Amino acid sequence: MVKLDSLERFLTVKLMFFSLPIFILVGLLWWQLQLNWQWLIVSEFLLCLLVVWFIAVIKLKVMRSYTRASLHLDAIVQEDYHQFAKAPFNKGKVKQFHQQLSALSEHLQDKKSHYDQHMFLLYQLIEQLDSPVLIFDSKQQITFGNKAVYHLFKTPWQLLRHKTA
Repeated sequence: MVKLDSLERFLTVKLMFFSLPIFILVGLLWWQLQLNWQWLIVSEFLLCLLVVWFIAVIKLKVMRSYTRASLHLDAIVQEDYHQFAKAPFNKGKVKQFHQQLSALSEHLQDKKSHYDQHMFLLYQLIEQLDSPVLIFDSKQQITFGNKAVYHLFKTPWQLLRHKTA
């Protein structure tokens, strides 16, 4: 039994399986018309080429949809919410999937915009404080400070940026 562990393999095997009756029909037609065996070989060879081409076209069309979706997801991971993968089909599940992916991008963009607005307001408030305030990232490096930091260290916080605690 052939293991169908990938979509590409699944499409290839299933499409070949469904093209098998065509080969049988050509053989029966050859038998009914009582043509010589050279015609059978030539027709089966041409049919084989046609089936291989047909399988390649179908696989390309289906896989292109996944490739586009993958590129869209990569853009989301990079927080680039303006990249949209155009669906290769105008209707159906693939179109619906791409629409959901686009809706996810828009939703994440809205969340990021709200977060950025809140952070901007927070930084403005911190800037107004008389007490020195430093903000550190997850690597314990300075990412922001207010004007009062200058009075503590006698150097602007920007020169301390990316220094560890």
